[in-house]
Amino acid sequence: MSPNKLTFLVDNIDPITGPKPNLLGFTDEKYTLKSIFTNCRIEYRSSWSAPDIDKWFYPIMLMDGITLNNFLLQKDIFIKNHISERVQLGLKNKKGKILIVVYEPVSQLTSHILSENFGDNLNFVFVTLHNIDKSNFLTWVPCSFIGCGTDGRGLKKEKEESNTINIDKLDNRYFSCFTYFYNDNPYTTLAISLLEKNNLLDKGFVSMYNKGIDFEKLISLSKLHYQYNILAYDFTNSDKVFDLLPVEQCLKQSLFNFVVESFDGGTEVYVSEKTHRNFLYKKAFLSWGSPNQLKLIKSQGYKTFSPIINESYDAVENHKKRFTMVIHELKRLVNKDYNELKNDFITINHILDHNYSNFLKRNDNIGNKLIGTFNE
Repeated sequence: MSPNKLTFLVDNIDPITGPKPNLLGFTDEKYTLKSIFTNCRIEYRSSWSAPDIDKWFYPIMLMDGITLNNFLLQKDIFIKNHISERVQLGLKNKKGKILIVVYEPVSQLTSHILSENFGDNLNFVFVTLHNIDKSNFLTWVPCSFIGCGTDGRGLKKEKEESNTINIDKLDNRYFSCFTYFYNDNPYTTLAISLLEKNNLLDKGFVSMYNKGIDFEKLISLSKLHYQYNILAYDFTNSDKVFDLLPVEQCLKQSLFNFVVESFDGGTEVYVSEKTHRNFLYKKAFLSWGSPNQLKLIKSQGYKTFSPIINESYDAVENHKKRFTMVIHELKRLVNKDYNELKNDFITINHILDHNYSNFLKRNDNIGNKLIGTFNE
């Protein structure tokens, strides 16, 4: 296989419309293999040829975490019952690999299960939105995906058009904070509650489903589900937040992004599209999430924003202390003169340009990284 060519096996190649998605896949044009492996020449072959050719990938494109979880629960049965004997024979003879592409962000627990169950299984290669420190896991963040909706879940365009708030005529604010699905994670809910308690809502564009009007109802359900009753939080200022916000426009009309990352109370580093969107849109950010997030992204070639933003919180593993430091830093930033802080951020435009270029470079290299999995 030449350095710039990827061979994908498919079960059905229509003579008119071309390759059909394997198994659980889908056909949305924005989410094709070509949209991921942009710098590679793609060749489609019949899956019948699996035992006879070398270095192929059998792609399964999964849009949501629910489908992924179902796959994880019955992986062996799934392969036995749904993947052809020819492909299974090719896998057995190490002719190729199964490629699983997951487009939706997954929970930290699911990420951990993936790492534990597939990290040493070289018959599988995963492409996800998250950083998993295994050689057969590749990170890819689609540009079209991280700009959708408010939290990167690919909300349908018609829903965006009907529900999204128009902020063009509003004054610029210090920060943006995309927490539309705030009730999905108790630590996201805690962040919202602390923004209110510290009188920070007026300083930012903060999104909450239905403007947080259903807060008590939704949080009571989340507490039962997550069993995080030790966290005390409330919310009453629905008039100070927004419903669905346009990501790109909010970032343009704010000085920095307050990133509320997915977090489950552990110490495992978890970086999702919530952080990556800032590289694409050239925005500085302050991060609420697991410890050592900034350390991780620096190891990936990105640069951060000290001393304009005090980033000492990143190394603190005690969650309460780290979150206290993050809120303290957020308060410090928004208490500065707006134009003074704006000028401060202008001085790091070269860092934002670097991060943008690094983001595109890392995405462009994913094809070569996929090819490289055959050298493991």
